[in-house]
Amino acid sequence: MKILFITNRPDISFGLQAQILEKALTELGNEIKDIDHTAPLRTKVNLLQSFKPDVVVIWTYFNDIGHPTITIEEFRAMTKGERNFMLIGFEVSDTDRLSQKAIEMTNEYEFDLLLTPSEWSAQGFIGVNAPVVVLPHALSYYFYEPSRKYKLHIPSIENGNKNVYIYAQHSFDRKGTDIAIYGVNEEWKKRQDFNVIVKTMQAGKTIMDEIKPPKYVMRGFVSEAFHYSIFKKANVFFYPVRGGAFEIPVLEALALGLTVIIPEKGAWVDIPLNKDDVYWIKVDGLKKYWFDNSYHIGNFIEPNKDDALDKLDEALNNPKNVNVNEYLKEYSPKNIASQFLELIKK
Repeated sequence: MKILFITNRPDISFGLQAQILEKALTELGNEIKDIDHTAPLRTKVNLLQSFKPDVVVIWTYFNDIGHPTITIEEFRAMTKGERNFMLIGFEVSDTDRLSQKAIEMTNEYEFDLLLTPSEWSAQGFIGVNAPVVVLPHALSYYFYEPSRKYKLHIPSIENGNKNVYIYAQHSFDRKGTDIAIYGVNEEWKKRQDFNVIVKTMQAGKTIMDEIKPPKYVMRGFVSEAFHYSIFKKANVFFYPVRGGAFEIPVLEALALGLTVIIPEKGAWVDIPLNKDDVYWIKVDGLKKYWFDNSYHIGNFIEPNKDDALDKLDEALNNPKNVNVNEYLKEYSPKNIASQFLELIKK
């Protein structure tokens, strides 16, 4: 099958996921072409005419939220009003509802199928004309390659140390960073037997400076290999996240065998293969938080911070024993690509 992907650049997480899927589809015997959203229109037209794809995937298409995507006007100019292929769109709803602008934009493309990575995200597409189907994200190929060795000055869990990982990559409200910091600080008052590892894009003075236990902060863009080598240094993944469409760090933590603490509602609840694989934080309800674009206008969930603290204490005392191989198999690039192909055939 010939499949053309029109994608985000690879330094954006969506673009990375597209690359993983494309590689797996190629390994399954499909002919794949990829073109960046930012490529000139003439280049896109020439590729479409010469490649003659069976399927075109636009990954992603909301087009004024900080990263370039193809507009409906450009897509119409690209196809010249003719379509001899199946058209698939990939997008997400970070909150429980998308705006009318997002729905209207979705319907303008006249997709044959819409992909989104979780049931939570799917519920935000109220009023779209195309079928909305959940296709989970896949693990990186780095999970299936030999580990690279890095000299890291972090206390080793192999020597009995306890390290709590906080993922505060961006938009701290959305990631629940305030609750995570509250949790580790309150826990530190009771016991001083753990350290904190933080991954963030933020430089300079941030709320991470408020963390009381010994901390190791990884800032900015790093290679996947280095990121996972840091991740492996943790025992506990403490993630009282409020919003998102999938939250792949939850999957990565489970695939690395960490004890995971996440809220009982939200996009991430689809990820655990067994309910007992994680500690679930109680949720007090839904709450409207800031959001800096005109698409994701709904509510976040609101984790209970005291229950989050209780679950952190429990996780440090009683770590989970996760079957890593189940996650490596279920969320492998090949398995996700096979699911994608099944969707096309329906």
